[in-house]
Amino acid sequence: RALAEHSRARVGLNNRLAPPVRVDTTTEDAAAMATSVNFRTLHGSLPWPVSSGRVVRRFGRYTDPYTGKRANSMGIDIDVSFGAPIRAVAAGTIKLAEFISGYGQTIAIEHGPYTTVYAHADKLMVRRGQQVRAGQEIGRAGNTGLTSGADNMLTFEIRYNGSPQDPIPWLSPR
Repeated sequence: RALAEHSRARVGLNNRLAPPVRVDTTTEDAAAMATSVNFRTLHGSLPWPVSSGRVVRRFGRYTDPYTGKRANSMGIDIDVSFGAPIRAVAAGTIKLAEFISGYGQTIAIEHGPYTTVYAHADKLMVRRGQQVRAGQEIGRAGNTGLTSGADNMLTFEIRYNGSPQDPIPWLSPR
């Protein structure tokens, strides 16, 4: 049942990420365009969205420890302290900042054709349509959504035109 809920949540998130966020002013449009070009150049050097924590689930196929069934991770899960600051890995526009079933409190930042997703937050500190800069605190880590309940984590995803990308090659070495 949990895997089915997670699958429905993934579809729900994909639907919410589909329409582009429109920014009102020309200056912000120019900044958003520059951001999309700059994002590609950050491959291999993006800062981590949390300052500490270990990766407990990698991108791709895995066996769910509770059900034994195969599932697909669209990002990475980082074990992190409750309330740890979550920071934007690059400048962009907040695409969504809301509770999504399965993902919990979730933030998505649009960087042109790229989107970064930060899930399971305890607290959101941004709103849809807001411009954020790289390194800006956007939320606090928690365990909302489908987690084991005892673990605090951040699920971090990178998507290119909606297609999930493995975040590890994008992040700077720790």
